[in-house]
Formats: sequence, C-alpha cells, structure tokens
Amino acid sequence: MPQPDPVPPEGQPVGETLAHFAVVLAAHRGQISALDGKVGQLADRLGALTEGSPKGPPMIAWHQLDDIQAAAIRADLAKWVEEVLFPAYPSARDSIRDCWLSHADAVTEVSLIWLEFRRIYQADHPLLADSLVFFDRWLPGVLRRVRQITDKCTRMDGCMSTGPG
Repeated sequence: MPQPDPVPPEGQPVGETLAHFAVVLAAHRGQISALDGKVGQLADRLGALTEGSPKGPPMIAWHQLDDIQAAAIRADLAKWVEEVLFPAYPSARDSIRDCWLSHADAVTEVSLIWLEFRRIYQADHPLLADSLVFFDRWLPGVLRRVRQITDKCTRMDGCMSTGPG
C-alpha cells in the first residue's frame, strides 16, 4: 500500500497540512485494521495447535492419596478401561486381566495411559500425531508391562496382592 509522505511540505497552508495528516491517519488506520485481522488469524491458528497438546492432567501420586481418594480414582480408571479402552482397543483384554486393580504397579501403568488418553482426546481438535504415538508406542508398552505384572498372579479367583493407595 503506497504511503503518503508523513511530513507535509514547508509553507503549506494549515488546511492542506491538516488534510495531509488526515490522509496519513486514514492510511495508518487501514494498516492497523489489516494487522488486527492477521493477529486474529494467528491467534486462531495458535489456539488450534495448542488445544491438541496441552500439558494435560497431572500424574496421579498414589502414595499421597488416602484410601477413599485412591478408591475413587481406581473406580474412574476401571470404568474408563471397560467403557473406553476395551471397546476402542479390544485386544487390550488380553493384557489387562481381571485382577489388574489388585496390582499397584499395574494400576499405575494403566493410569498413565488413561491420563495420556485424556490429554489427547479431551482437546477440541485432537492431533493425529498424538493419537498415532499413543496407539503405536505408549499403549502397547503399557499393555506389555501390565501383562508381565498380572501374568505373575497365579490366583484366578482373586489376587493376593494389595492395591495402591
């Protein structure tokens, strides 16, 4: 956009000087308006990018919870496993045995993927890259470790281990 000369020529009548500054002011207002539009677009794009990867929920410090708090979180976690994880990833049933809630380290492992799942999928626009990493790397690793933990359990009618919290 061509810019008017910001300094009027010397000796110019006052009326012409004011008209000149009005033209300069109008040009600046147009530039500011265009910049506002660009800033708005950048803010929208930045918001969309950050929605997909917020820091997410904090890690659960099981050792800091009392029995009631730990039981409530375990109940939410078990509900997520049954209602979300198993329907979305049925082969997870092969690794997460019925006694998993009785193994503190298995509960910690499953809570890790629960929190990561929430971080990814509670965003308005989940990022494909995060989902791919979750299903390719994080979930299989957790399932492998949980299976190793619960495979050590020999009682099918109930586990002798104690739960977290």
